Amino acid sequence: MQAWLIARDSNSLADLFHNMHYEGHPLLWQLILYIPAHISWNPITMQVINYLFAVAEAWLILSARKLNWSIRALAIFSFFAFYQYGVHARNYMLAMLLLTAATRCLLAKRPHRKLSILFIALSINAHFFAIPIAAVLFIQMYCLPRIKTLKGPGQLFHNLEFQAASLLLIASVLAAYLTIRPPADIYTPQYEFNHRSLPYYFVATESQAWQALLPNNQRLARVGDWLASHHHPVGIVPATGLSLLLFLTVALALQTAQARSMFLAASALEILAMGATVHRPQIHHLGLIFVAFILALLIDAYSVQSGTSRPRLPRPVSLAVIIVVLGLQAVSAKTKSRFEWTLQNPADKETISWLKQSGLGNNPLVVMKPDLSGAELLGYLQRPSAYYPACRCVGSFIVFKAGRDIDREVTASELDAISRTSQLPAVVISGSELPAETCRNLRVRELRAFSKPSAWWDTFYVYLRDEDGASNH
Repeated sequence: MQAWLIARDSNSLADLFHNMHYEGHPLLWQLILYIPAHISWNPITMQVINYLFAVAEAWLILSARKLNWSIRALAIFSFFAFYQYGVHARNYMLAMLLLTAATRCLLAKRPHRKLSILFIALSINAHFFAIPIAAVLFIQMYCLPRIKTLKGPGQLFHNLEFQAASLLLIASVLAAYLTIRPPADIYTPQYEFNHRSLPYYFVATESQAWQALLPNNQRLARVGDWLASHHHPVGIVPATGLSLLLFLTVALALQTAQARSMFLAASALEILAMGATVHRPQIHHLGLIFVAFILALLIDAYSVQSGTSRPRLPRPVSLAVIIVVLGLQAVSAKTKSRFEWTLQNPADKETISWLKQSGLGNNPLVVMKPDLSGAELLGYLQRPSAYYPACRCVGSFIVFKAGRDIDREVTASELDAISRTSQLPAVVISGSELPAETCRNLRVRELRAFSKPSAWWDTFYVYLRDEDGASNH
């Protein structure tokens, strides 16, 4: 929803570029949303666009007929393709789609090299973590097949098409850098990790990278957390070893050296990039490693057909390993989808529906603890802004700027100032219940509490300012 609000509330493309400085993401996803968000404030449009991308991704996989049919079927219902990127409308599905499209262009009987370069360039501006995969794809699938002799590199560098492709990719990386280059006052406490060294971040990221292949497995996650104890750096060594063993097993299951090198090189670069930047990659970050796996499967299928197979494992064993990985992914996707379906309305959407039905949808809105929930509320309420005590500011999307205090509560004087700007009483939404003393000081009363027992993080307490001075709790 953050991306939708940025696109919606940017008055021009220059304004959109300016608003992206604190995001840490390239511009392409917000640029795609820019016109739809100005036509309608309804964020359902964003979800429809993401669903269309997911359908296009499924078509690219299903239409790769040289890939085993069971692998194709499981791949489109995998955890990331179907659920994590398919359901949640963010820039990850766009990056996956563009990288897959570039790979299919390069694997065609008559390779569409120019179109593939365009897709690679766009993927770089879809997500920062698409860059490692894009780099490996360009070198391995675009450059190396055209080098046949020792004079090949020199001839390639003098090739006009190669020069144009290189310039386009360099320009794409530069554009992405200008967008994601963090300002000096950016606020990113979520990426601090006990102030460890950079090598430690690399190893810690690798110890969690197995989740890219076997996501949403609570038992393995508990074992991994236990092994990767952060009380001492040595504690992550066993988890790192097990994660590495899984990656090597999957790599050996690929039939061609080209696919194996693609998977391992892209995965290694992703781990280095994530360790150097976010330090503690979340499941949606790690999914880009799974994208590299999907591309490796496509490369494997088409390379085997062309007679370049160099298997390390018997074909039935290789197929079994891949089927198990994708099968467990499909089970995870089904489990998470069923969970969200049984959850019915999350607390944020239930809160939004209740505010509309209660006639409070247009009241001045204050969102705190955490302020991140404000983006969802404003998006679905189709409201222009709210007051965020964390930054002492009025706006729609969250600006991750130094000085932001996510635990800060609104003050009585701030509510008084808000009351002077509107004839309607202010609605205060908090992620945690306010003490009775705080309610008396703020002159607010609790109206409703929305929470889901199975989702402890999904809780909202709604308060209304009593302008006559009376309050109760």
